[in-house]
Amino acid sequence: MARPPFALLVLVAVGAAAGGFAGGLLLRGEPESPPAVPRAGRGGPATPPAAAEIPSPALPGAPATTSEMTIEAQRGRIRDLESRIVELQRASGTVPRTRAEKLAIAKEMYDSFLRLSKGASDSEETLKAMARLGELDAEMAPFFIERYRDERLKKDPQEHMGLFLALAAGGPETAALILGLLTDPATSPQDRQELLGQIGSSGGFNFTNRIPVSGELAEVAFRLSGSQEVAERQGAAGLLGGLDSVQSRTDLQRLAFGDADLGVRATALRSLGYVGDQATLHLLESRPPPPTPAGGNAWAHKALMQSLEAAKERLKKRFP
Repeated sequence: MARPPFALLVLVAVGAAAGGFAGGLLLRGEPESPPAVPRAGRGGPATPPAAAEIPSPALPGAPATTSEMTIEAQRGRIRDLESRIVELQRASGTVPRTRAEKLAIAKEMYDSFLRLSKGASDSEETLKAMARLGELDAEMAPFFIERYRDERLKKDPQEHMGLFLALAAGGPETAALILGLLTDPATSPQDRQELLGQIGSSGGFNFTNRIPVSGELAEVAFRLSGSQEVAERQGAAGLLGGLDSVQSRTDLQRLAFGDADLGVRATALRSLGYVGDQATLHLLESRPPPPTPAGGNAWAHKALMQSLEAAKERLKKRFP
């Protein structure tokens, strides 16, 4: 049975609680019947009114009145409904995780992927680890960035795992890491090449839409998009998937339809799926699919076609 929308459950719960609470207030505040006006009997004096009864203050341990019991019952129902709402939130994953919970997830994910990289896991664990990549967010990025920097200092052969997970988490701190690595003259050619390869999603993963690209990082991306190096152009195509602007779309279209490298074109098409507009969708649908290169890389051409279809599908959802 499908679970009702969370917003509907909240409205029903609050409505029921508010209605019951208002009913309790009505019971509590209902005015008593007005006292009878004394009338003089025939031939006799008016009957004096009975003295108003002053309620004695409630003593500790004394039984509660009906109205007090009603209000307390409604308060208890409100507490029960609030608890139920929290349970539904947790079940649907809408309760924000605490910083400690996110740190625990980051550590668990890092350890899992390290085991994967060393071949110390089975296929089931691999699938579970990949499925959990969606749980990562920008608040977890600092943990992975710290692991990456530690691994680089130790020259650990697994140093790229921290970078991979930092890119998956995304956010402004990951963007700052990328900018630092690309502009620091001390960055080794190997580290630079690995970074560009992961940003360009040459390994089949694409997380660059989670990375905010602006300011100096955007300038670097535009500069690299015109580089003579394939890796730099592909990295630039990946970065521009995090920048929604006319200039980024112009550069991505140039790379998608005019670059000599199929990998660069595939990455540019994938990024257009994130930052393209209605005109981009029309362009992708009107252009004929690229022909299979004679004697070329059939796998790269297949990846190009998959990127094209994925971009069109994503844009159709945004611009139905």
